[in-house]
Amino acid sequence: MPLKQMDKFTFNHSDQQDALYSVYTANQIKSLFDSRGEELRIALNLLITALLSTEGASNIGTSSIQDVDGVNVQEMLKSVRDKLKSKADGSSGADYVNATAIQGLAGETVQAILKSLKGYTDTTKQSLQDSINQTNTTLDNKITTTLGNIKASTVSADPIAIGSGATVQEQLAWLLSQIAIAATGSIPDGSLTEAKLAQAVVDKINKSLSNIGVMTTLQTIDKSSLVNALNEHMAEEAIHDVSGTANAITVNIGNYTYAQFKQLHFKAAVDNTGNVTINVDNLGEVPALKFDGSQLPAGAIKAGKIYDWYYDTSNGGCFFLIAKASGNAGAGDVLAGKTASSDNGEFIGTMPNKGAITFTPGTANQIIPAGYHNGLGIVKGDSKLIANNIKSGVTIFGVLGTYGSVQPGDTLVHSNPTVKTTNQMNSYAKVKETAITKGGKFRVKFDAAQTTSASTSYARVYVNGVPIGIERELNGSSYVTFTEDIDVPDNGLIQVYGKNTAGVGVNVRNLNLYIDGGTFAINA
Repeated sequence: MPLKQMDKFTFNHSDQQDALYSVYTANQIKSLFDSRGEELRIALNLLITALLSTEGASNIGTSSIQDVDGVNVQEMLKSVRDKLKSKADGSSGADYVNATAIQGLAGETVQAILKSLKGYTDTTKQSLQDSINQTNTTLDNKITTTLGNIKASTVSADPIAIGSGATVQEQLAWLLSQIAIAATGSIPDGSLTEAKLAQAVVDKINKSLSNIGVMTTLQTIDKSSLVNALNEHMAEEAIHDVSGTANAITVNIGNYTYAQFKQLHFKAAVDNTGNVTINVDNLGEVPALKFDGSQLPAGAIKAGKIYDWYYDTSNGGCFFLIAKASGNAGAGDVLAGKTASSDNGEFIGTMPNKGAITFTPGTANQIIPAGYHNGLGIVKGDSKLIANNIKSGVTIFGVLGTYGSVQPGDTLVHSNPTVKTTNQMNSYAKVKETAITKGGKFRVKFDAAQTTSASTSYARVYVNGVPIGIERELNGSSYVTFTEDIDVPDNGLIQVYGKNTAGVGVNVRNLNLYIDGGTFAINA
């Protein structure tokens, strides 16, 4: 509230003690004041006027204050104002404003703390800029040397941040956008506490690149970039058009190399008429050979057909035709009208289809026509084609005739019922025999027994003194009939021999001969 000037001045001394001053009593003091009241009023009003004026503070003295100039309030206030307004280094207003200590910042005044903050900001900004530059360089190197122009949108990658995308292409775009934001100063101050963006990006890129693989391990000639390697491989796998001549084929690819086992595919323009050479990208003519190393015959390459080759560096280099089919079958090995292929290429069969053919045997050989036979063809047979219907000694279709010769059967043509006995021990002795004039095959039946039942005896058929039949064992005096078919030459002797081991005789009776029918003259 501003001071008000006095209208009058009266000293109230009723409550004052006489001891107010040692010289005067209260009444005396009042009298003194009252005698000069007007003068005092004027003086006080002048003081009030001075204090209320714009320069009032200049009339108020004060003790000195450190760093503040002046001897009165007005001068000191002006000094303080000037210092607060000052921008001079080392004496700015902020140099005189104290502040509570801030962790990580040096100084006790606002000016000192601001200078410390500026230094920290400059350092952090430079570190961030260095990280951004490093990130840009790393990205440029990684992308240029590894990815080239490949469509990285086809390569999957784990997200490195929310919204970063799921492919290498999307994540690279996201990273570049983040770098752009940082480079243009769009990152809010204080949002990055540590400058680790570059290393994080490098780690993520390296992880993505590790999924792609090491460029130097590519099996292509061009390893400068993945795109170039893929283009080289695609060119190798592509089917190319050709030019040149029928036997000197030219192929233009653009990045082909003559390397071991490298493939080549093209569509033939014309049929070849002789040995073939291939020249790719003007690398030089090299022979085109069959898979077995032989020259391609005329017509092996057909216009409009696709042919696959691989390069071989041996023998100066050549292209080998990759066989789509193998074998040495020709047109004559395949049914007429049917299409097949071999290592000589595709062809149409010429073998006639004969189906089922019936052959009737005759007196002359019949030629079996060439072609396919389905397995149902026959050669006619005849149930009358038997040995007895064919003249003896004559073979027809593998059957030896016996008609007119002796064959075994069930017709009795000779009987010799007389009982004969031998007591020969341990070695055979003749018991009975029958002589014949015309030889043949006879069925021989005879009865044999021991003279007494003891030990063991034996009987056997002989022809002309040579054992022919089976050795028969005799174990009693009862007769046993034995039968077997034997061959006898003309003027031969059919005989039965016997022996015993213990002095027991052998009896033989009914030496009978049988044939397959008719009559037969025999010498008895």
